[in-house]
Amino acid sequence: MIDKKELLELIVTERIQTLTSQMDSQKADEKDSVSLLIDQVEVILTHLPEPNRDTLNRFVEHPVDRMVGKDSCLYIGGFKDGIRVMKMIGEL
Repeated sequence: MIDKKELLELIVTERIQTLTSQMDSQKADEKDSVSLLIDQVEVILTHLPEPNRDTLNRFVEHPVDRMVGKDSCLYIGGFKDGIRVMKMIGEL
């Protein structure tokens, strides 16, 4: 017999696996276009003078660094919200 805690863990694990597989399939479709874009950007960067290249690299990296922090915060917040909902359902 499976208890509530094990059932909750199974549900959460299954949901996470479903979401990550959906993300992976979407990313596979975008991977080729992103790869081509990266190649084009690298060609452009090689033709820039060094100070301009450094400035452009910092400009590109800044939003990426911010997004990483936001994404993890949103993921953790959503996960906590899901656990709260599961607890409320369990109390009904």
